[in-house]
Amino acid sequence: KGYHQRLADRSATWFVPVLCLIAIAAGWIHGNINCLDAGIMTGLAVVLISCPCALGLATPMAVWTALGRAARSGVIFRSGLVMERLAGVRIACFDKTGTLTTGQPSAGKLIVAKGEDVARVREVAASVAAGSTHALSQAIVRFQHKIDVGWQAGDLRVESIAGRGLTTELAELGQVAVGSRRLMNENHFHWPADGPFDANFADESGQQVFVGWDGQVRGVFIFAEELRPETAAAFAECRQLQLKLHMITGDEHQRAVAIGDRLDISTAAQQLPEEKAATLQLLAERGHVAMVGDGQNDAPALATADVGVALGCGADLSRDTAGVCLLSDNLRGFPWAIGLARETLRVVKQNLFWAFAYNTCGIALAVTGRLNPIWAALAMAVSSIMVVGNSLRLGRYPE
Repeated sequence: KGYHQRLADRSATWFVPVLCLIAIAAGWIHGNINCLDAGIMTGLAVVLISCPCALGLATPMAVWTALGRAARSGVIFRSGLVMERLAGVRIACFDKTGTLTTGQPSAGKLIVAKGEDVARVREVAASVAAGSTHALSQAIVRFQHKIDVGWQAGDLRVESIAGRGLTTELAELGQVAVGSRRLMNENHFHWPADGPFDANFADESGQQVFVGWDGQVRGVFIFAEELRPETAAAFAECRQLQLKLHMITGDEHQRAVAIGDRLDISTAAQQLPEEKAATLQLLAERGHVAMVGDGQNDAPALATADVGVALGCGADLSRDTAGVCLLSDNLRGFPWAIGLARETLRVVKQNLFWAFAYNTCGIALAVTGRLNPIWAALAMAVSSIMVVGNSLRLGRYPE
């Protein structure tokens, strides 16, 4: 339950017994001043006008209607509490690969160190990459199939290291690693002393995945990625909602900054899954944070954020961790969900204000003996209808 639902529940807890005492007191006073009939009618009017139906319906009716409206547009909220939290989000963070980009990278080119056999580097990398479902790994496999139509992957035991890459052991090559620059450095791979790339190699044209074995970096794949066509429009809608936007990615710094400059958002690069979570904790000091991601590496960040949003319902782990699932890959569903959440919260506040104002004014009239029980019953029904009608407006929230 969200804050407003708990507020209504707490109010109802003391509201009913207090109103029973007020009804008895009002009936006793008017019975003594006027007559027994007047006392009974006054007490009955107080009970009828103060029936807390509108108060009980105010929050759940609005939330249920909004949840149904969101589901019709392919947005699934885990609970009404998540919707309330999303309405309060002021900072939005995005993963890059598969979230801001199409998630279908292609290996544009392979650069190898001097003296290395291009076909050998390509084949070793594809054999290791075949043991992973990551988008970059599958792109390496497709690249190999494109060059060598008859190539078939072997059955290797591959270890996946979150945010870094893949490693395995081959008898003839020793330890083989396919992944980021950090993976190469952590496994003490030596960079070529001369050649087309070294430890300071940088290429802003695409993401880089290095290949190495036997303690030596042998080559690097440069991947071409495309931003989702709706990314710019989604960011424009986020800015209209006055959200501060950040990109948190495991990419190399130059590549990440180039994309960040293109989208005009701040960037945190070379972030491992646990580092993404730490970055979100720092951002949370400035306001409520939402994290949008799609992959298994995003799960810690999705769990750390005030609201985790899985795009395209993400990998199993990210989906289970997220509070909101966007069933489609359309990034514009995120600002739409925030707009719906904020409108829902606005309707909840309107309903609660009406319920409290109605009961306060109605009880005052009933206690003074100026409200007939018949009109009190009618007013109570009208109040509930108004709360229901106001909530049902959310079912027509525009796309």
